[in-house]
Amino acid sequence: MSAVLFIGHSHMVCVLNAAQEAGVPFQAVTLKAVDDPSHFFGLDRAAVIEDTGKPDFHDRTKALIAGEAGPVYSFISGIMHVQLGLRRLDDPSEPAFDFVLPESPGLALDAGAEVIPSDAMRDVIRGQFKSRLKMLTRLAAVAPDRVVQFAPPPPVSDRWLEPLLDKTSVKATELPNRWLRWKLWRLTVEVFRQHARDLGARFVETPTQAMDADGFMRDDLVRNATHGNTAFGALLLEQIRARP
Repeated sequence: MSAVLFIGHSHMVCVLNAAQEAGVPFQAVTLKAVDDPSHFFGLDRAAVIEDTGKPDFHDRTKALIAGEAGPVYSFISGIMHVQLGLRRLDDPSEPAFDFVLPESPGLALDAGAEVIPSDAMRDVIRGQFKSRLKMLTRLAAVAPDRVVQFAPPPPVSDRWLEPLLDKTSVKATELPNRWLRWKLWRLTVEVFRQHARDLGARFVETPTQAMDADGFMRDDLVRNATHGNTAFGALLLEQIRARP
């Protein structure tokens, strides 16, 4: 079996752990410098190379991609939408905002929040992820018709946010509206899906079995407030194995 080729940011680590546990050979490019080796959670570092991807991929990354004929599984992503939804934790004086998500127009809006047009929020998300979208564009140019882009993981339940409150003056009863976080995730998925398709890349949605009845990540699949654990990664690995 040839090695599966991954490239991406921290959301990729869970599927790398799942691949290692399952004995699936892989090579991976992590696109953010990591000072703390524990970030890789016991991964075989020989299978992982680091590359900031800025302003372009290193020659070794390009050579690795060019040396394989199969798909490149991309986890180019980030947590900017999460940070946007939690910005009042950092500064409670920030004005509350909300928006109507076209795919779920019936969700109640946060009382007292400024309602932003959905098109304007989409532009905000694009701006937040501008460098990551450019990176995905460069990847598609290096590996035309071979990129398989994965959606960022769904938001977690409020219980996983409570540890963040220790550094703020916000009480657990004052956590930001969870539906705002969910809508920002869905809008981010839409932006990445459309960008991937515009580039001729395949887009893979989050597996439905990873989510609870409300569309949030199941608690047993959560590693921390922004990442899935190895069990979540195993579900993503199954999507790869099932790919025709």
